[in-house]
Amino acid sequence: MDSHHLRHFVAVGEELHFGRAAARLGIAQPPLSQSIKRLEGSLGIQLFVRNRRHVSLTPGGLVLLDEARRILNQIDLAERLTRRAANSGVSRLRIGFTPIAMFTELPHVLTEFRNRWPLVRIHLEERPTQPQAEALAAGSQDVGILFRPVSGLEGLATRLIERVRSVAAVPVTVLRPSRNQQRCFRSRPHC
Repeated sequence: MDSHHLRHFVAVGEELHFGRAAARLGIAQPPLSQSIKRLEGSLGIQLFVRNRRHVSLTPGGLVLLDEARRILNQIDLAERLTRRAANSGVSRLRIGFTPIAMFTELPHVLTEFRNRWPLVRIHLEERPTQPQAEALAAGSQDVGILFRPVSGLEGLATRLIERVRSVAAVPVTVLRPSRNQQRCFRSRPHC
């Protein structure tokens, strides 16, 4: 799976029409269809349900559309930052990240970045959100992967790259009161 296939997939996923997606990308429809087939083949799943009149995303396609948008946004950000660093003569990129980023988008983005710009040194530093905002404002960090809400982002460009879903977990016994507690609740609501 490479960024070209993902860009092609996102165009078709958003347009839900191969002809319009090809026009949007500035390519012919047959190479676009081949690119989608290669992507489906590499994943081993069908991403679109298509017939002569209708194109729709499969459940796997819906998931990939969200993930592909996030990945492509992060790649675009890395490219812009790299160009900025190259224009200013900087050969390193200082990236701060929260721990969960290592389990989501960061490894994929770093791999793509290193493939494209192998001479740029990447310095990674795990930091909580607020210290990252302060380091960005002070200029001691170039990129931050952090969580909202955060203060101190005035003057910094931000882009949402992923919505993280969190789950709260408690032992089942906390949710189910004991028989004594149930009797107490029935007889004395304040208990």
